[in-house]
Amino acid sequence: MADKKKQFIIFGLCSLVALALCLVTLVVVVKQVDKDNSKVTTAEDTISKTQLSGDEAQLSEYIYNLTTSAVGNKFVKINKYTDVSVDDGGVKVYLPNGSESANDASIFSYAKNYILPFVDSLYGEDYIGEFGKVYDKMPVIALDGSDMVATYHVGQVDDEGNKVVDDQGNHIDSEFYFITYTVRGESVVGDALAKTFGTDTMPDIKGALQRELSSVCSINSASAVAGDFVITAKINRLTDEISSIAICKSYTVTAEVTFKGDLAVFGEKTFCFPYSVTDTYEYFYAGVTLSENEASIEEGNEINLTVNAVIENDSEYEVTFSSSDESVATVDEMGYVKGIRSSDEPVTITVTLRYMGETFTDTCIVHVTGSN
Repeated sequence: MADKKKQFIIFGLCSLVALALCLVTLVVVVKQVDKDNSKVTTAEDTISKTQLSGDEAQLSEYIYNLTTSAVGNKFVKINKYTDVSVDDGGVKVYLPNGSESANDASIFSYAKNYILPFVDSLYGEDYIGEFGKVYDKMPVIALDGSDMVATYHVGQVDDEGNKVVDDQGNHIDSEFYFITYTVRGESVVGDALAKTFGTDTMPDIKGALQRELSSVCSINSASAVAGDFVITAKINRLTDEISSIAICKSYTVTAEVTFKGDLAVFGEKTFCFPYSVTDTYEYFYAGVTLSENEASIEEGNEINLTVNAVIENDSEYEVTFSSSDESVATVDEMGYVKGIRSSDEPVTITVTLRYMGETFTDTCIVHVTGSN
């Protein structure tokens, strides 16, 4: 019976601290309208729109400019989701003499496995802004060089800095910059950065514990101290468009309690554990792209140009095609290009998306050759 009561109290402690850090959000999904799910691929040696040097000041200015321009871009939409975690290996329980109690730490970790799925369900997914409307609550990353350590690389790399490749040996996500910022914990509390990372609303852990557990224990002290925060930005280096930003906020939570009444036998314990909340923002941009931007066909043959048009759910839009010279190549309403006659001059095939009073285009240069 004593063991069950002990587990119940530790479960309550963990649950309350976790819930104190939660934000409830909603979910809305952005859809992609396309003829299939083709994706434009880019050679790794393609020149980036902005060349980065690795200088921390330049990286800070680069990401700031991109996030602020996204705020003012009425054709940007962001989906947000959150992941909550507690590292079992970092859970510590101390006795009054300062020695660790491995058994209590194990019980805490066991209880946490039941708590976190519930905590995760409270976060869910969210969307920020709507296509066609300016929204001022998109995350803006404003960092001073003294606040953080910044690095970047092209394409995905592993923990040792080696390129991550697919089964064919191609470098994965080679068309993207991956920029990582480590923001020192002492810099994120009590200043302008706090609003960026949400630490200005860090909960009163001690007060919450006292309200919930006053009948079984006294809360001598409780705190949540911010550790280093890590920001990872994935940016299309060919277009300077943000693909995603992940902000991992870490804390060390400490609670010193003294059990009372029937549970006084458990005495005084101090719980200490790392807690992290990762907010990931995925960016979507209204626009249209073709599956390829240069192609060759023989006269009399056809090719299909796959279109990817990103719009808001159930919004009205129009997609049309045109050829710069129909005597050389024609294109129908489905994106099928037919070579009419060979020509030394290529034809420009243009796809146009008309959406919410704006026009978006992409082109493909088509070379028509003679048949063999």
